Amino acid sequence: MATNMLPRLIIVEIVILTVQAALYVGCEYLQHNHRDVKRDIDDRIPLVPYSAFVYIMWFPLIALYPIALFFLSRYDYSVYQVSIIICALVSPIIYIIFPTTFERPVLGNSNGEKFLSIVYSFDFKGSNCAPSMHCVQCFIIIISVCTCPNLHGIAALLIICLCIGIIVST
Repeated sequence: MATNMLPRLIIVEIVILTVQAALYVGCEYLQHNHRDVKRDIDDRIPLVPYSAFVYIMWFPLIALYPIALFFLSRYDYSVYQVSIIICALVSPIIYIIFPTTFERPVLGNSNGEKFLSIVYSFDFKGSNCAPSMHCVQCFIIIISVCTCPNLHGIAALLIICLCIGIIVST
């Protein structure tokens, strides 16, 4: 019976992620006077271009984690999705009221920096830095992992480590 629900579940996930992406990108057209949130401490953090590989793992994580959670605990899936929807609705409001950007470092020609420049190229304006959807949603996933009674052991540890890696890479 649960596998019969998979196509509908995938459609729900696609709709949620599409609305989230549309709101994220759409609000960039309404933004003016971006504030650079880069601080002095940011210059002391070394650039690790290959961390972009961890950063982009957020995309499959937010697509696949909710599907797995649905089959582990419908209640936890519901709480997770409500949290994600609230995040997806509140963040663009903040982005419009307080538009932010982050001065990116000048990249060289190493393979890692070339890859990082490709990742940067997918970001429309380089805005919407605070709150970071990557970070907020990773925190939601960490809380979800810690509260879901059916998710434990190695899987829980791997998901939490991945989320921490994504947060750090952000």
